[in-house]
Amino acid sequence: KDMPEIEPVVPKSQPRAVLVGVCVVLAGFVIWLEGRSLLAGYHHARNTAHQRIDPFAAEADARAAIRLNPFNPHYYAAAGDLAAQSGNLEAAVELYGNAIGCDPFRASFHWRLARVLMLVDGREVDAVEQLKLAVALNPTKQAYREDLRDFVESIRQPPHPLLESRSNDSHPASPSN
Repeated sequence: KDMPEIEPVVPKSQPRAVLVGVCVVLAGFVIWLEGRSLLAGYHHARNTAHQRIDPFAAEADARAAIRLNPFNPHYYAAAGDLAAQSGNLEAAVELYGNAIGCDPFRASFHWRLARVLMLVDGREVDAVEQLKLAVALNPTKQAYREDLRDFVESIRQPPHPLLESRSNDSHPASPSN
């Protein structure tokens, strides 16, 4: 027997067009979403390559990486390294703080922040706190323990007696009768 041929209710080309449209939109969204991360990674790699050769270009690349992916703590830490190397300690403190804000459980970020805080006048207590956090987060890292011990010891050291005697020599005592 011959079967009667039945025409489809919806033409075949219409579902394919909808499927193709959905796939194009989805692919565009994924490329847009991941493209920012890829581009940020590119700028981070350029930052690393330029650090010794051209610090200004490295700083621009670090800022671009942070702008493209503001939730990646490694980009903040790399920018903090650049700021610390250039002597901009306040910027380094802020950038390391941002890195810690993104990943508070990475001991190396606390350690880097502590190392910069050691150089900032009046921030010794903050430096010790950050070193203690670094040791607590990674107790097997010997450098963190040694830095904590050495820094606390340097704070506790009284001024050297020779330095005190020199400062007293510069102010002669009044003659007594």
